[in-house]
Amino acid sequence: MYNAAHCAEVIHDMSNFGFKGAEGVTFDWAFVKDRRDKYIERLNGIYDRNMANSKITKIVGTARLTGSENEVQVSREDGVSTITAGKILVATGGYPTTPSGPGMEHAITSDGFFELEELPKKVVVVGAGYIAVELAGVMQTLGSQVRRRGWKESKREQSESKARGRWRASRLKPRRRA
Repeated sequence: MYNAAHCAEVIHDMSNFGFKGAEGVTFDWAFVKDRRDKYIERLNGIYDRNMANSKITKIVGTARLTGSENEVQVSREDGVSTITAGKILVATGGYPTTPSGPGMEHAITSDGFFELEELPKKVVVVGAGYIAVELAGVMQTLGSQVRRRGWKESKREQSESKARGRWRASRLKPRRRA
């Protein structure tokens, strides 16, 4: 998707470099999404084959270190098992979280971005991290009207800030010089 946005930027700016013909160019989200999905599927297949060829056993589940150097406990749909091996790699993964509140039934996470069947006309991206900023840029470049908002401070952060004698947000205000 980033590359598609890059192409859109180049097309947008091409007249500044003496090129003509950008007026009739259109973008097909469904085409790019289909190609991206197939690319990811192909990459996952390559990774799986490379691991199998290297005699690496892939076990998908939620792992917990047991404290033993060569042991891990894995929870899967069929139950919990303890795995012992000479070498164990736990590939950590995470899931994006969403706040609770009114309207959240309309929200998607960054994972949901890749499941969109159509490019939305309007988008609000919440967050200030790398992924939020990049997805906001990609969607705007490809044609969505985008607004970006940062997360409000959590209650814990506010409490910690109060304990230090000032609000974290106050540090974002410009200081006055005498």
